[in-house]
Amino acid sequence: MSVVALPLIFTAANNSGSCTSPDDLTGRVTLQESPKFDAHFGKPWFGKGKLEERKENAQRIIEVGNSRKETAYSIQTALETAMQESGLLNLPYGDRDSAGLFQQRPSQGWGTMEQILNVTDSTSAFFDALDKIPNKDSLSHKDAAIAVQIPDLEAYNSTWIWDDMGDELIAGVQGETCAEANGAHLPLDPGYSVSYGGGFNDPNYPAVKPHKGIDLSGYSGGSLGKPVYAAFSGTVVVSPINRGCNGDNSLTIVHDEGFKVSYMHMNGDNVPVQVGDKVTAGDQIGKIGNCGHSTGAHLHIEVLPGTDTQPWIDQMPKAYKFGLTFLDPVAVMKHFGVDLLPN
Repeated sequence: MSVVALPLIFTAANNSGSCTSPDDLTGRVTLQESPKFDAHFGKPWFGKGKLEERKENAQRIIEVGNSRKETAYSIQTALETAMQESGLLNLPYGDRDSAGLFQQRPSQGWGTMEQILNVTDSTSAFFDALDKIPNKDSLSHKDAAIAVQIPDLEAYNSTWIWDDMGDELIAGVQGETCAEANGAHLPLDPGYSVSYGGGFNDPNYPAVKPHKGIDLSGYSGGSLGKPVYAAFSGTVVVSPINRGCNGDNSLTIVHDEGFKVSYMHMNGDNVPVQVGDKVTAGDQIGKIGNCGHSTGAHLHIEVLPGTDTQPWIDQMPKAYKFGLTFLDPVAVMKHFGVDLLPN
């Protein structure tokens, strides 16, 4: 497997467990508009009409992934790999005997040339190989692609620019799961860990300067820039949009039952929502940052009961700080059937 040299100058988020797999359902991943994709591949030297051909191939990859019930993570990895290998064109040629969207080689066991040039067959072969990678969902898309393609590492590392385009191409993935049935959604894609908990279940905790939320990070390859999703539907009441890395950058959403969830340390330049916007559980609201009082890239989440206190909220473990009451994010998510703690 080798990288096809593209004629250009390079200018440089699958959840686990029950109630947390919106991306595992067939037919739920869709192709979205991507200004970054259009701007990159719509340049004249890429060929007249080739932009639509690329989008058609992207759609076919998504359709194959959906039919196999692949996660959005896996489908995005396939899309980005095809961008890297062929520019999302089903090429009948390549380095040595490489061909197709993924530049697969008959001599390396990827099938016959006819199968490799069949988008359904070649995409299925890619997913077959990807699904065998241990802990694939904890890898970056680039590292997962490398594990499948076994390419020239220097070429991949120096030319991989596809994550932002991939994020846009399949943004807004939803499924008929807990995100709709119970109103909750994991705030991050799988692969994260808890870097600092809250201790809400410790009866002595309020007396020892509590950490009023929970910190999530720990992705293999780094957490900075990983997508952050709204855990519940509601209305944005605080937003750091267009503020850059200015302070702890709290983004706060008031939810239908009155409680508030704040997401902190995101770079405001990566926040797409502003005060007054309505969001749905699972909508992307930003990316993991390293702003404000932070010793490393992570997402801090905290929950306040708000004014419309529900009976179930009274049963939540609590911590007290700055004269405010904070609810245990793990317990709140579990109330809605979603396990915030990684398996």
